[in-house]
Amino acid sequence: MTSNKMYKLTESNKHLVVSKFITPLFREIINVPKPGDFVPIPKQNYNRYNLFVLRTRLRALLNKVWLRDDVDVEISTVAYSGKMHIKVLPLNGSYKSTLNPRQRNQFGKMLLITLKDPLDYCVVFSEKDLVFGETRIPKSWVMSVLPYLKIPLEHKSNIYIKSRIGKYGYELLCYGAPNELSDEHNNDNYALYYNFVQEELGNLMLKWYLAGRIVIVSESTRGVREWKLRKVEGDLYKPMWRDGRITKSYGGMYNFILSRILNETDIKLYVGNNLVDYHLIAKGVKTLGIDTYFGNHHIHLSVSDLKQAQNITDLVDDVDSFGVRKKVAIFKISKPHVSTYVTTLHNLDLKDFTFYYKVDLLGYSYYLSVLLAPDVNEQIIINEIKNLVLKAIN
Repeated sequence: MTSNKMYKLTESNKHLVVSKFITPLFREIINVPKPGDFVPIPKQNYNRYNLFVLRTRLRALLNKVWLRDDVDVEISTVAYSGKMHIKVLPLNGSYKSTLNPRQRNQFGKMLLITLKDPLDYCVVFSEKDLVFGETRIPKSWVMSVLPYLKIPLEHKSNIYIKSRIGKYGYELLCYGAPNELSDEHNNDNYALYYNFVQEELGNLMLKWYLAGRIVIVSESTRGVREWKLRKVEGDLYKPMWRDGRITKSYGGMYNFILSRILNETDIKLYVGNNLVDYHLIAKGVKTLGIDTYFGNHHIHLSVSDLKQAQNITDLVDDVDSFGVRKKVAIFKISKPHVSTYVTTLHNLDLKDFTFYYKVDLLGYSYYLSVLLAPDVNEQIIINEIKNLVLKAIN
């Protein structure tokens, strides 16, 4: 294989590329000889590896421009001007795409772009999301970590490889795959190794993503110390801790760490729907001097670092098992009525069993909670307190 282009792009064949998707890659047509005559090897200016490269580049461009994961290309030959030229058509899944004029123009230009550079480096990862089962890794993260993926120069199945970050993404050069323009005596081991590299690096990126590795390009390193991040290399960092209690509500470690780097201080922890737990958690958090509110089965609060977040999650875990044999009387009240309810309950010597907490971000709505023994009829308590509050208001 050679890294130099074996064809020239002229105005005439550029037009052919854009309008009919016929490339300047060709193989000579040999007239059928008489029996016993010498059969010459037809000249050609491409090999199977070049077509493999062409296909990976076009898929990368189609993914980016058409924003679809199921696009591919069909490579065939067509007779033109006495030669068999390579023709390329886009595929929608396994079917040929019906293109409108705008799409035809787009695809023709994409094909022309891929032919302007030597067909040497194939594209392993490009600007698209990676999907592993139920885990979708955003393309922004993929592109940010590509420079940190490394493949040592090695020999495997007669293939030498070299990687780079190119204009299409993470690119791979396979030396000796094949090493002549003729396909005779060559094999497609480069495709097998390409699949091996793609799988190995894909699994590595999945591991990095789930572990929360992140590239921080800002001059500010706010959050690095507070959330115990360690520099791996360059601008790549990794968290030195794992705690699913904190990260679960964010869909995983990376999204949580990203929110901290973006200067978010609020966190949300799943607490279920047990109102006894709400009462005890809210009272415990108040002792830490942290403002909070409950909503959608989560407690929302502002924390400054990992230690503070883990202190709160420990408190939530402790409460979860403690409140099973209790129950509460709940009053949903607005902010202006909080003091009247609290005073009424204090007059009933229920101060030590009463607590109120916000149930919206702005603090317009509150739950006033009275902790009761399991054998107490909470409805009787609720009616009695409501009557006393009405008398106090009137």
